[in-house]
Amino acid sequence: MLGVYTQDLARVMDVVQRLLDTPVEERFPEKKYRLRWINDQGHYKNYLNLNSNGAWVFVDDEIDADIFAESGLEQLKKDNPRFAPAIDAMKEPAEDKND
Repeated sequence: MLGVYTQDLARVMDVVQRLLDTPVEERFPEKKYRLRWINDQGHYKNYLNLNSNGAWVFVDDEIDADIFAESGLEQLKKDNPRFAPAIDAMKEPAEDKND
């Protein structure tokens, strides 16, 4: 044998089991972003939100800004290819406060 001890094997198996028990979404969390409008007013930052009617609205507080997953922004760019460069320019990394 290659010098593998029972205790080492048990630790490896424990790590493997924890990995198997963890959902894929939690193992590899998706990057999240806010869409920050370029024209800030004073000390406020402007963000774009997509409301329930599908209209874009401005909010001036990071706390109120929508957080978009990377996949959501990619779909938005596919649905609106003319806006893809603007979406890329406005992406600002965000940490979801609920995580």
